[in-house]
Amino acid sequence: MTPSSLLIANRGEIAIRIVRAAAEMGIRTVAVFPDDDSNSLHTRKADEARRLNGVGAAAYLGKSGQGVTGLLHGDWSQFVVQLGGATLLAIYAFGATYVVFKAVNAWRSMRVSKKVELEGLDVP
Repeated sequence: MTPSSLLIANRGEIAIRIVRAAAEMGIRTVAVFPDDDSNSLHTRKADEARRLNGVGAAAYLGKSGQGVTGLLHGDWSQFVVQLGGATLLAIYAFGATYVVFKAVNAWRSMRVSKKVELEGLDVP
């Protein structure tokens, strides 16, 4: 199931990449921004932009700094979405690392010789 819209509570290059990826998937984007980011690129690239009260990162935290913390405030659906996002990020990070090491190893082997390997072990 693909979402129909995506809220982007981030700024800078990350937000721009999210907007671009969502557009490729046909997902409508809504960017939120504090007063000092009103002219930022991500606010112009998103399909819709909503101003937050406040300045800087504190504006994203909401009333009394509660912020977007689904588990702490009992919103299980939001917690599941956050957990899913964190899982995808971990898969991406480990997958990218695997691909890079695989490519480097194909170009130039990172393995040491068997003799050197055995010298480093406490094997009689």
